[in-house]
Parts: sequence; C-alpha cells; structure tokens
Amino acid sequence: MARHLHDGRAPLSFASLLLTLSAGCSFFMKSAPDRPIAVDQEIDCTSYPGAPIADAAIAAPALAFGLVNVIGNAGKSCPANDICGPAFGVAIGATLLATSLVYGLSSVNGFSKASRCQEAIDDQLSCRQGNVAACERLR
Repeated sequence: MARHLHDGRAPLSFASLLLTLSAGCSFFMKSAPDRPIAVDQEIDCTSYPGAPIADAAIAAPALAFGLVNVIGNAGKSCPANDICGPAFGVAIGATLLATSLVYGLSSVNGFSKASRCQEAIDDQLSCRQGNVAACERLR
C-alpha cells in the first residue's frame, strides 16, 4: 500500500478550518451607547480589553506561520492531481492568513469598542464631578 505525503494532516487542516470559520470574540463585545448620554444613565458596555488581546494573540502567530507556509512552499511543484507537501503547505498557509485577517479585524474592532466605552464612562464620571467639557462630550 502506497503512503502519500499528506497522510495524517487531516486533523491539522480541520483545526485550521475551524479556527478560520469561528469569529473573533471582539465582534461580540457590547458597544458604548450612542450619544447623547445622560449623566445618570447606566452605561453598560465592555471596557475590558481581554477579548481584543486574545484576538490579537491568535492573529499574530497565524499571520507569521501563514506567511512562512505560503512563502516557503509557493515555488515548489507537485505531481499532477496530487496534494503533496508544498501544495498542502500553501493551502494551510492561505488558511492561516485568512484566520489572521478575521482575528486581526476583530481585535481592531474590539480595541475600538473598549476605548469608546471607557471614554464614555470617564466622560460621564467627569461630568458628574462638574467638568463642563466632559458634559459637552456626552451630548
């Protein structure tokens, strides 16, 4: 029985596919409320940057390993109608690059949401303490 170069790589490709298809956590964070915000209004949003940090922690290595796989295998050739090591490496690299894009965008979105939320909370607190400029920003 002949053994192919791509035997045993199914779990890796399946894991890469699942990682790519799952969305980053930051897309599900609560956004700051729209302005105007009342001084006594409860602000219910996510200001903690844990989700964007986690998304960035996935995006960065996915980008690095994706580039290594694509660049390292792009110029190599395979026999016709066979998924050999180089072709599989490029496919995994492309999947990792797609993953890094999704999680990278999610991370940027999450940091933006957390920043806007914290800004609204800080402005509301400052306004309660009599800061007129902060009250203006709430409107």
